[in-house]
Amino acid sequence: MSEEKEVVQSIDLKDTMEYFAALDLIADKFSAIVEDGKFDWNDAEHFISLATDYKVFVDAIKDSGNVPAELKDLDEAELLQMGIAAFAIVKKMSKAIKASIAMGKKAPARKAPKKK
Repeated sequence: MSEEKEVVQSIDLKDTMEYFAALDLIADKFSAIVEDGKFDWNDAEHFISLATDYKVFVDAIKDSGNVPAELKDLDEAELLQMGIAAFAIVKKMSKAIKASIAMGKKAPARKAPKKK
């Protein structure tokens, strides 16, 4: 008798990477908003583009139930793919957060209203 081998089919990271795509889009827009060191009406286009890129968010949410199964079935290549994507997002957000903090330090202090 021949020994039957169990065939385990690897689940790809499609749905998980859609989450990363949504996070990456948010990181890009946040970075663009704080890039010039000020928050003004010129930044409205970045908020509007988030709305026009809604499909990225729909894709991230649509099959979110598959993400736990994808994460349980990681091979080395998928783990590396996720790590690279996560690192890129963290790097963008870190840079944007630092710029945001610097932006706050440049803002003039608000004076308390004078009491009458």
